Parts: sequence; structure tokens; C-alpha cells
Amino acid sequence: WLKWHPCPSSCVALGSHKALQNMACVESNRSPAMTAPSRRRQPRQLALVVGLACAATCAVVGGPVFLPAAGPQASSTLGPRRALLGGVAGAVAAAGMGAPAMAFELYQDAGLGVAFKYPTGLQKAGNNVYQYFLRDVLEPLESVGVRVIDSPRNSLQDIGDVNEVALKLLEDVVPKGAPKEILSAVSRIDSRGRRYDIIEFAYQWKFAPNIAKGIGRTRYQLHNKAIITIDRKRQFLLLACAEEDRWKSSDGILSIAVDTFTLL
Repeated sequence: WLKWHPCPSSCVALGSHKALQNMACVESNRSPAMTAPSRRRQPRQLALVVGLACAATCAVVGGPVFLPAAGPQASSTLGPRRALLGGVAGAVAAAGMGAPAMAFELYQDAGLGVAFKYPTGLQKAGNNVYQYFLRDVLEPLESVGVRVIDSPRNSLQDIGDVNEVALKLLEDVVPKGAPKEILSAVSRIDSRGRRYDIIEFAYQWKFAPNIAKGIGRTRYQLHNKAIITIDRKRQFLLLACAEEDRWKSSDGILSIAVDTFTLL
């Protein structure tokens, strides 16, 4: 087993967990309180608009996997536009109207030998560990990275079953001592008989003291989804991650990168 590197979000500068600890999050603004409705009868069109606005702004985010993080939950004041579009689309669909399709872009690299789709809005960024790295401009912990390295093995079978691969992966990418949990571990086989292991996991870690003081909390929870395979003496990893509340609020939209990942 050749060591994997931490989640791309933690590798923006040096490919280490310290880089992730030094990232700051922007405190979110709360939506203004809803005022009491007028007793006067309003047109049906206005009632529909008000209903959609409430549904888009009052969605409840699911709780954490591990122990609650210290201090208030933090996210960006101005989340990515795809998050807003996703909320509006959900509200429109709930009202029985046609929802706009989420936009995705296709990445193909013959040199790396990989292809996958990712949500529009992620920006390419330099990285010392991942050959191809995408991140959200406003949510620095939200990213997708691709890493291809040489391997002495012929396939994942040389390592073991999917559970053994999952344990190896977490040993290498999760900080020592961090609370962690494997959420799922499954395998799929493509038309050429190549095995891909899909590992979903989460862990909790801490910010550097100066960053924690500025944002009012000491810990973050990172939701990760990875796909791993070995082919032609090369080991392939795609890793998508976001803070737990962001992952849930966007319905795991970054999963599209894992779900569409394939070798060329």
C-alpha cells in the first residue's frame, strides 16, 4: 500500500493537516424573521412566491456525525451560487413546478487516464499533492482532488477486500487521534473487470488556536467520499470532501465526481 495523502482541502498549501487547520470560515448571517401575514386576501401568485421564499430560506441542516463541534456552526456568508440554486430548485419542485437542472462540467485527462464530472462553480487551484485539484472559492474546505501514483500492485485484490482498503485509507488520510467513522464501503466492477472501491467516511479535527478564536469554534467535521482503483501498475484516487453541514445542505452534490469517475 502506497500512502494516500490527506483530503485535498487539507493540501492547499503544503499537503498537510496544518494547512487545513489554518483556514478560516466566515460566519453566516441569519435570515430575517418572517413577519406576520396580512389579513387582507392576496392573489394566489403572491402566495406562491412567499411560500417558495420561505421554503428556500428556512431549510433545516442535519446534525453532525460525531460529538457536536464547540461553538456555533460556521459557514460562508455568501455560499456558492449552486447552493442557492439548489434550494430554490427544491422549493419550486415542492410547489409542483419544473426545476432547473443542476449544471455539471466534464473533466478528461488522457495523461492521467481519468474522467469525471463535477459541479459548475468549483475552481481549479494549484496543489502540491494532487495532479488535478478543484475547490470552492468561498468554502475552502469544499474540494475535489485527483491523485495518480505508481503502484507495485496489479489490482485492489492485492490489498484485500473493500473493508481492508477502507481501513488503510483512513489510516493514511485521517489525523491520528481524530474521531472517525466509516459510513459505507462498497465495490463496483466496470465492463473491463476492474474493481473500484467507494469509501464514504467522516472525521472531526481541530482548528489552530488563533483560527478557532476568530471563528468562535475549535473543531470542524469533514465529510469525505473517495473512489480508489489500481490498474496498469498505477493507483488512482479521487477524493471529494466538505464540512458535514455543507455536505448535507447540498445533498452531497460533490458525490457526482465519485459516481462518474472512470478510467480512460
